[in-house]
Amino acid sequence: MFESRRLDGIIAAMFESLLPPAPEPMKAWLFTTLYGLWCAIGASGVVIGFWKHGTSVRLGLICYAAVFVLALYFFVEARVRRPTQRDVGARCFILFVLGYLPTFVHWTFM
Repeated sequence: MFESRRLDGIIAAMFESLLPPAPEPMKAWLFTTLYGLWCAIGASGVVIGFWKHGTSVRLGLICYAAVFVLALYFFVEARVRRPTQRDVGARCFILFVLGYLPTFVHWTFM
């Protein structure tokens, strides 16, 4: 009976070592800088687009406004719960696609 408990502890420890480690959260200054930069890009895209073209370029205004709002949301949400590197990468990819969409549509259908 003593051997059984000891063996169970060894087997449990062996299987626990096979589990992948939990993802580590990103450093606070890194995601703060990234999301702050995306907020600035979105806000400047809206202001410059409206200043140059008025409301005639609706796709650009909508995309840059979405970049600004999403980056602000990601920033606030990251302050509450620190994101992992994978979370930050996925969110920055979404912001990049939204920021690049007006240029892609303009050059594709021009």
